[in-house]
Amino acid sequence: MTNYSLRARMMILILAPTVLIGLLLSIFFVVHRYNDLQRQLEDAGASIIEPLAVSTEYGMSLQNRESIGQLISVLHRRHSDIVRAISVYDENNRLFVTSNFHLDPSSMQLGSNVPFPRQLTVTRDGDIMILRTADYF
Repeated sequence: MTNYSLRARMMILILAPTVLIGLLLSIFFVVHRYNDLQRQLEDAGASIIEPLAVSTEYGMSLQNRESIGQLISVLHRRHSDIVRAISVYDENNRLFVTSNFHLDPSSMQLGSNVPFPRQLTVTRDGDIMILRTADYF
């Protein structure tokens, strides 16, 4: 067994709790900031999707793909730093228009027996966050 000097033992007793507390505080603040950024991203998505749902209601009733396509293209370009795609589905859960044809639209589509959301819903799949809402409130 190793005999440590009194000085070495005192340094361990002083530094170990300090390092442990510093490590725990660092983990806490990183996790807190990560959750804060997730909430901020949800709020930014809600501020995009809720007015969009109201704006597309008239175009959906007239089956006007061009006007809705222009609207979601503008929104996608304006928020391109946080939005990968904006897709609008009809009442039969078929793709009506999308702003990004390179992404698989079925990944954003509701399941076969899943009811339409009545309010804003957030679904996370890995690093992808999908926000859904109905076009009526």
